[in-house]
Amino acid sequence: IERRNLEVLLQRRVDGLICHGLAMGKESTREIVNSGTPLVLINGWGWPEDMAVGAVNLGFAEACRQSTKLLVDRGCDSLIYVGSKYSNVIDEQRRNGYHLGIQELTKEIPHHIVEMKELELVLEAFFEELMAGSARRTGIVAFDDYIALKLLSAANKLKIDIPDRLQMIGINNDYFSKHCYPGLSTWDIPYALQAQMAI
Repeated sequence: IERRNLEVLLQRRVDGLICHGLAMGKESTREIVNSGTPLVLINGWGWPEDMAVGAVNLGFAEACRQSTKLLVDRGCDSLIYVGSKYSNVIDEQRRNGYHLGIQELTKEIPHHIVEMKELELVLEAFFEELMAGSARRTGIVAFDDYIALKLLSAANKLKIDIPDRLQMIGINNDYFSKHCYPGLSTWDIPYALQAQMAI
């Protein structure tokens, strides 16, 4: 499919290409660039600098960095990042921000990284162990709002006191984030601004 798309693009002699960093491989994309077609990347972290005329990358790392600070400012004395390692570079950006946020804290607090895929079958046991620990209030930075909703639902089922014992922040500002109970704190993604900048 990628090869077919590439051939169509080259036949039509497009004036420019906007490409998501995960949409095509670097080799295929380089063929387009070598043919003289300028490329702008969206969310293309770690690409060779000579390949694109520019990149418009969302600040996932910064969002997670600020999330750790916000949760600690709100009284969390333990932090967890619940990630999705199958989302490759996007998860990596979030982890980078989480680690940076931990490093910048003025006091040392317990912190962990867990994978949602590994938690799904043991969510209740995970929360029961968490609540039995020494942390007064745990803060969770979730990979996205879907993961945050799964965590929130499991916590509600166990009647965990939110926000006194558990707080969490998601990413994407999905529709359900303000309609679930309690509502999720989440980062909004400025898609329109991202598209305008790319164009």
